Amino acid sequence: MPADVRIQAALSGVGGVTSTALDVGVLTALIEAGCAVAPAALCGAGAGAVLAFWFHRRFVFEDRTPLRWQQAASFAAVALVGAVAMAIAMHLTADVLGIPYLIAKALCAVAVFALWSLPAQRRFVFPHAASAPSFGDALSRSL
Repeated sequence: MPADVRIQAALSGVGGVTSTALDVGVLTALIEAGCAVAPAALCGAGAGAVLAFWFHRRFVFEDRTPLRWQQAASFAAVALVGAVAMAIAMHLTADVLGIPYLIAKALCAVAVFALWSLPAQRRFVFPHAASAPSFGDALSRSL
């Protein structure tokens, strides 16, 4: 794997962990405040998706072009396909193979990320973005 792809994968992983933390935080806060699970899950997933898009655009692919609705729609489509792939993979690993669901979640997340999410984002969402930044460059930039 070329160095730029490894750096993008690592930065994308950081964005994924961060957006997942926001997703779970919003979900938990809303449920603890008395919100029903489904709307809380929707709000959490939406917040996580917005953060993931911003993080990938800003740090992973360093896309400085004006934001276009087509790019946001492409990101949403890649995320939707990833969610479907994750659901199928989770069913196969947890339900069919009997792997405990948290272990299955971790295994499936890595597989879907490596086989679909990052390659699809590179090709369909950020095809004209600059090459991957170094870790030092990414960390030194202000938010």
